[in-house]
Amino acid sequence: FPSNSPAERLRWILGKTMGSPDAFELRRSELAREEELIHKASREISDEEVVRSFRRACHPDGEVGRYLSSAKLLVKVGSALFMHGALPRPDVVDTCQEHSLWSRVDYAIPWINDPCEEISSVDNWIECLNSFAHSQAGLWRKNIQHSHDQSTNRTVGVWSTIGGYNTPFDYGNLLQFGMGWLPTKKKNPTIVYTSWLTDGMPLQFYGFHCRKMGAIGFDNATPFAREVSRLFDAGNLQLIVSGHQPHGDHPMPINMSRMPDDRNINARFILPCDTSYSGDTHWLCSGSGKKRNMHGRSNSASGRGDTAVCEVLIDQSVEDGSISSTVLHGQLSDGTKYESINLFDASKDPDTALVGTRLDRNDFVFEGSVRDDSGEEMDWWIKNKLSDGRFLVSAGKGYVVFNSIVKKKQNKS
Repeated sequence: FPSNSPAERLRWILGKTMGSPDAFELRRSELAREEELIHKASREISDEEVVRSFRRACHPDGEVGRYLSSAKLLVKVGSALFMHGALPRPDVVDTCQEHSLWSRVDYAIPWINDPCEEISSVDNWIECLNSFAHSQAGLWRKNIQHSHDQSTNRTVGVWSTIGGYNTPFDYGNLLQFGMGWLPTKKKNPTIVYTSWLTDGMPLQFYGFHCRKMGAIGFDNATPFAREVSRLFDAGNLQLIVSGHQPHGDHPMPINMSRMPDDRNINARFILPCDTSYSGDTHWLCSGSGKKRNMHGRSNSASGRGDTAVCEVLIDQSVEDGSISSTVLHGQLSDGTKYESINLFDASKDPDTALVGTRLDRNDFVFEGSVRDDSGEEMDWWIKNKLSDGRFLVSAGKGYVVFNSIVKKKQNKS
């Protein structure tokens, strides 16, 4: 543990608990630039000033505090649902029981001791989560300076020394909800820190036993995939857009489409869009031996680098909120500019059904040798079909992400 020095404690918090070992010095640089721009002066920024800036920003009246007071855990716009993380994983919530998760009123609301009987729909569930977050932010504002009990003249302490839900600290439930683990070392059933990916790939949707999963139907899918599909049904959803966790330089679509009784494809996707480590993407070598330009992080202070960028364009009906188009465009980490097909127009391009599914090597030819990843048996995921007819595919292992370009094999007559 660090010393009692506020600066050393802050460095420890940032580096050891938040994965941001450079944040302290980056903030010092920001303050120095502010001095130059605002006060037209150049001077050294002390540790105390850095600490004070963090405290000011993280106070209820600071930038972070004001943001938390207005933020929502979930936002539903028509048939699109926006969230930071994902639904809790199967090993956190038992999805193999007879009844669906959505027949349970306490799903992903672990702070409630007794289930809320009024939570009878996905919309109610969203409202419950957002009301909880707003209430907790209010309690934080109210009790921020109450770490000392005036009636007993004793120090009450801080939540971080205890952790968990339903502690004496009124606003501690929201702090715990934003974390991946409970004090008991068990995974936390939260929608904030949970990821749709396992070890860099969406394994929980097709499992280790299945070598190929079709986009339409879930004969080979896991119980968790079927539960997520029921969420789409119950919430009348077409698209779930999320952040956490990073996966290369392009969003990681997961195809949840199905074919109802009328035999028309009902396109549905999960779209994790965290590209904050775009600069760390690895590209395979082309067959001719020519390597793609891997710009890396270049001059960027973050893992994103200064090359890759992506924008997701969603078209919705103003009448019923239904989605008619979702297109991704931007620039990959090697500098290649791209635009994808419309994920919600399978009638125009049947290959839409392939996006967000596991690649079948028998049907595609890689741009280069897949030996570069030292894994002929590595699973690849189809991230998108580009406007030129080729496909962007990706493979992940932990935090390492590989990219390649493939094209469909020509059928021999």
